[in-house]
Amino acid sequence: MNENPLISVIVAVYNAEEWLHRCIDSIINQTYTNLEIILVDDGSVDGSSQICDEYARKDKRIKVIHKPNGGVSDAINTGLSAVNGEYIGFVDDDDYIVPEMYEELLRAITENDVDMVLCDCTYVDEKGVAIADEISPIKKTEIIKPCEYLRRLAEPKSGYYVTIWNRLYKKDVLSNIVFPKGRTNEDGYVVHSIIKNCNNILVIKKSYCFYTQRAASISRNPSPNQYFDIIEALIGRIRFYKEEGYEQLIPSSMQELYELFMQIRRHYIFRGHKTVKGLRRASKIKREVVAIAKNNKEVIEKGCVRRLVFSDFVIAAQIAQERILGNIQ
Repeated sequence: MNENPLISVIVAVYNAEEWLHRCIDSIINQTYTNLEIILVDDGSVDGSSQICDEYARKDKRIKVIHKPNGGVSDAINTGLSAVNGEYIGFVDDDDYIVPEMYEELLRAITENDVDMVLCDCTYVDEKGVAIADEISPIKKTEIIKPCEYLRRLAEPKSGYYVTIWNRLYKKDVLSNIVFPKGRTNEDGYVVHSIIKNCNNILVIKKSYCFYTQRAASISRNPSPNQYFDIIEALIGRIRFYKEEGYEQLIPSSMQELYELFMQIRRHYIFRGHKTVKGLRRASKIKREVVAIAKNNKEVIEKGCVRRLVFSDFVIAAQIAQERILGNIQ
């Protein structure tokens, strides 16, 4: 076994000049130094491209890939196609990590013979101040099986388990993973497939990374179409639950779908979002959700979820459609 394995760290970069120095500095200053740092410049139009090139000239571990804008998923896929490391990590361009992160996660993944190690993270605002109301669902350090991990995806605060950036992977775990081009919430589309590739996963209570919650970020202010991305990712996960024998996890996910669709309804009706594309996506999603629910006995038997299919969800979809149809430009 290689005692000093190469870790490939992928950073998808787009118009992040305000935070990019902090991000890259936190990676190049890691106590574990055998790193391959892949900066994928996704067609930035601010100073991010120049910042990436400046760092590459100073540090031979840095590889910069400049490409036309294709979105975060496309940038991540580009980075994955270029990795040489035995292990892979991701850092968002506006986030940063503690100096010991990769040294500690590498030790943990090798000593415990797991396929992926997940650490806790600290949510901060744009000034780096911790956000007090973000309470982590990670209660202790433990090794868990994929079935337990998937169960946690269906619980509240599952975002900690969905994201790709607070962890270290064996390269093989990501070998067949393709992120969906043109979609936001890219992590949600693939997380279940990643977990399927694992035998054991180590969850660490200690926080090693800082997630920047920007006021204008997609995660805080999603548009209706971004809500649709979240919903489509969740539908994909529900299909996975059904195909892989985890049907007991479907009811809670259906409830989450209901709540998300109500948020879309509020956007359409109260904020005036009106698009033909949005109508088509709403109709397609409604059909898929109803089909899933009608074919799942446990979902039908759960009174709290029954309304999703037979009342509120359908009514909300119809109201949203009528609103849009009456205001097509």
